[in-house]
Amino acid sequence: MENRKADLNNRNLNIDLARCLACLGVVGLHGIGMIDYTLYYFCSFSVPMFFMINGYLMFRKDRVDYAYSLKKALSYIRIIILWNIVLAITLKVIKHKFVNPLTESVRNIFQKGYLWHFWYFGAMLLTLLLLPLVHTVLKKNLKIHIASTAVLFICSLLVTLSSMRAEYPNQAFVPQFLRVWVFGFYFLFGGLMGVRSLKDKEAADDKEASDDKETSSDKKGKADIKVIILSVAFVLLTYIANTSQKHLGNFSYHNRIADNFYDEGTVMIWCAVFFMLLLSIKVVIPEKIVTGFGKLSLGIFILHPLFLKAAEILNLPDTTAMALVRWALAVAVCAIASFVMLKIPYIKKMIEL
Repeated sequence: MENRKADLNNRNLNIDLARCLACLGVVGLHGIGMIDYTLYYFCSFSVPMFFMINGYLMFRKDRVDYAYSLKKALSYIRIIILWNIVLAITLKVIKHKFVNPLTESVRNIFQKGYLWHFWYFGAMLLTLLLLPLVHTVLKKNLKIHIASTAVLFICSLLVTLSSMRAEYPNQAFVPQFLRVWVFGFYFLFGGLMGVRSLKDKEAADDKEASDDKETSSDKKGKADIKVIILSVAFVLLTYIANTSQKHLGNFSYHNRIADNFYDEGTVMIWCAVFFMLLLSIKVVIPEKIVTGFGKLSLGIFILHPLFLKAAEILNLPDTTAMALVRWALAVAVCAIASFVMLKIPYIKKMIEL
């Protein structure tokens, strides 16, 4: 029983690590920007990672009903509206300008306004709307789950091919929160990993109950080989996906914004392998650090564009070194601010689901 609990806790710690890296990546994506395309495109794993994490967690649940989806959706809506109320008050006081919080909330979902990054919350609201039905159908039939994931992968490839032919990213005509072909793929792939983790746990329990047990050295050997294979694949795919994004942006799309490449084939495989790797490794970072930073990740995500906007006043030179400094400062300042906010009743509701 203790071994089973340890395995489950380790798996949750791996998800926390994935959440931490996704959080760091999304700050880097916006903080470094197009100053350094290699780092910029490397950080593009972050948004797909968040969708895979959510899919993993949702499909580990035995059941997801509309009551659960509604509760989660209201939490996202609460955060969107609260921040827009704060923004409206701030703009009124400082600039004597009135903005309607409700109108701005809708604009945010369409990636417009001051809180443009809230489009992600719009994507999660759409996911939660569809989740009870999707979860019910796919949870019962693994083959349909795999087929659905494969179909979305193929749809994403077709979008990429059509964009290459048009020499412009066709996905740019669709609001980012509505790009269900690509974010649906990442969500369902994460879900497959969640279902697989449950099956692995059941298999381990069966072996523990039977006489046919693997030795700890056998288990460790298989795990090490898996990590080595995934690590090599990740390194190779990092180079391939990064090069592909640069090439498409320069010569095919004539548009270098990272979100236009989330549905590019090598990027999708790269992100999937990275997620599998993070689920497979043994986390050596102290648990308190990983889980503690993980709890701050939503606050950092919400706050970091506001910090980056304020940092423009410093007029730092557009160099890679200064971009790295801005990235580190954004993470540090927003992490401290999130930590403080989580300690204050009611205020913590602004950065907590």
